[in-house]
Amino acid sequence: MRSESIFGLLLLLLLLQGCITPAARKPTPEQAPVWQAETLAYEELFDPEQLVEPTWEIEDSDYLLEMEIDPEHIEATQDSLIYGFRVQLVSTRILEEVQEVQRQALLLFGDEGVYYEYKPPLYRIRVGNCPDRRSAGRLLQRARALGFQHAWIVQSLISIAPPE
Repeated sequence: MRSESIFGLLLLLLLLQGCITPAARKPTPEQAPVWQAETLAYEELFDPEQLVEPTWEIEDSDYLLEMEIDPEHIEATQDSLIYGFRVQLVSTRILEEVQEVQRQALLLFGDEGVYYEYKPPLYRIRVGNCPDRRSAGRLLQRARALGFQHAWIVQSLISIAPPE
């Protein structure tokens, strides 16, 4: 009982010591470190309304007129994005590893489309534009046969070329 009383008294004294300790004061400019004293000094006479922004002149040229394209032609040539499937070859935090896999994939799957993605903290290499799971499965079998044993199918936005 006596040891519990002593322990309780010591604990009470420690708590009171924390409450009695004076709060830290901010240093005056004379006491502030050199770097802090320099940041406290500023020009009071500066008026941002008198700041003059530079003007930029852009000359008219003929290249803008040459670039006029029929909007219907643009829509017909752009790829459509739909939800489909890709085969992910690697997902890693190591940039050198993903660059090596990307080089291999470009050699082996260049015609399928090789895609590099970075969503922190992971780098990813994905291949293919498969509209259905069956074609993604065939691409997965091909990837595993080429040495990508840990490849897997992921759902992704894929690019579908417009009909010719």
